[in-house]
Amino acid sequence: MIKRIKTLLKNSGLEWLVKGSKFYDIYLHTFYKSYTRAREKEINFYQTFLGVKKYDLIFDIGANGGDKTDRFLRMGANVICVEPDKYCCAILTKRFKNKSRSVTIVNKAVSEFIENKTFFVHQEGSAYNTLSEKWATQISQNNQNLEIVSIPQKYEIQTTTINDLISVYGEPHFIKIDIEGYEINALRGLNCKVPFITFELNLPEFRQEGIECIDRLSSIDPNSSFNYFIECGRGLELTKNINSEEFKFFLQQVNLIYMEVLCCMDCYVN
Repeated sequence: MIKRIKTLLKNSGLEWLVKGSKFYDIYLHTFYKSYTRAREKEINFYQTFLGVKKYDLIFDIGANGGDKTDRFLRMGANVICVEPDKYCCAILTKRFKNKSRSVTIVNKAVSEFIENKTFFVHQEGSAYNTLSEKWATQISQNNQNLEIVSIPQKYEIQTTTINDLISVYGEPHFIKIDIEGYEINALRGLNCKVPFITFELNLPEFRQEGIECIDRLSSIDPNSSFNYFIECGRGLELTKNINSEEFKFFLQQVNLIYMEVLCCMDCYVN
């Protein structure tokens, strides 16, 4: 019965409208308590370690279907969703239709320049779609977890920069970057301090790019400190933040396949 209802909602275009309602929250809390507990742990992580509070501005770069944006909104933040995938933008528009005062959706990719770039698409709405040619070829051929292990389709898309987003929407408290191997390009388009930045890092393929990201962030703020997490519910993995040189050394030695790197700049006062 539940499966039939889900199919009906999807076919009618009401799926995301329902998922954005309080009734859906009650449904999840009743039948999927492990999901709601994990969501609460994630929210607690951002409030505890990043000091996210009501009305803070957050840039969700690589918003995909909006799960992170959903968490940020539950903390009372205002969110700029930046997402190049048109299919995902349609989902974001439906999902946050009733929260338009708190959510702005930008259908662009983020890079170091404002220009047109090639966007590699494995599948509509896929979290693996990217501007990174390295990711699109090397990772898609080697990672069996991808939905489609093949050379993706591609089309042109307009890019923006983090600096430009700041000039339009204001200075964020936190920037989340998850753009499949293109993180260093996005960070090259940032020239000012931001209290907190996280970026995805896939290892070992993108180890060098991760080190370049650390160098870029520390060039903006030499006093930046770094940590990392695997899952928000686990909290930060290092007992304390370390400086850029220490974290680069750590990246060169660590035997992990994935992490989210956290950068804290000294402009933040708790």
